[in-house]
Amino acid sequence: MTDLAPLPPTMTPEEYQDRLRAIGRVGRHVLFALGDLLLEGERRWGEQAAQYAEAAGYAPSTLSNAMWVAAAIPPESRREALTFHHHAAVAALPPAERESLLDEAERSAARAQPLTVSELRQRAKL
Repeated sequence: MTDLAPLPPTMTPEEYQDRLRAIGRVGRHVLFALGDLLLEGERRWGEQAAQYAEAAGYAPSTLSNAMWVAAAIPPESRREALTFHHHAAVAALPPAERESLLDEAERSAARAQPLTVSELRQRAKL
């Protein structure tokens, strides 16, 4: 179920493609948005915020992971071309190493040969 309005009859193929891109961006980063919101709720209301977290409809482990990755990787370090899971794969690394691997993954995505999350995890273990 979605809250998206029906496509207008006058929508052009270019507008349709733009809408698909926008939804793709949201999908790649929804867990960051969730983690950021949970962190802000915790900052404002402390433990009380945890009582409301189940309203998101995610498993507690997903909520916890979203918060951890969002806290580990600040918004200015996130790469739009990469998924939340790419970021999660390197979140535990020291900042300089994490940035280097995210840069590498971003460059690979720009070449249309993106590193998979598994490949990024392997590089993170080296």
